[in-house]
Amino acid sequence: WMSEIKKISDFHGSKHELHQYFEEYCEDYNTATFPHVKYYNYEQWEMEQYQEQQQQNQNQHTAKKASQQEQEYRTHLHLQKQKQDQEELQRLKSTMNPHKIQEMKQQAQLQSQMVHAYKTGDEQTRRKLQKRLEPPPPS
Repeated sequence: WMSEIKKISDFHGSKHELHQYFEEYCEDYNTATFPHVKYYNYEQWEMEQYQEQQQQNQNQHTAKKASQQEQEYRTHLHLQKQKQDQEELQRLKSTMNPHKIQEMKQQAQLQSQMVHAYKTGDEQTRRKLQKRLEPPPPS
């Protein structure tokens, strides 16, 4: 009370001064004019603070656990998606013949040459490569 209300951290006054402060404290107590509830029953207030802190810690622990479970679930979904992608890629590879694979590699090479021609400003080569890469018109 003295340190928080009266701003006196270490009291080194006379007994008479101490008695005056005590009387003021008793007066505030009896008239219920303390600025905070904790001054009426400090132990009870301290216990309530402790319980609130424990509850907050429990809530944080629960939130961490939920967050961890959510992260595990996301990881599981990500791994499952990767597995599906790998299976789809294998299926696609099994349906391709070597001629089609070679054709796709050649198209990728032509695309990189076209990008290089664009960056160097060789418009004629870029147009020629673009025409080669365009799909044939539907018959």
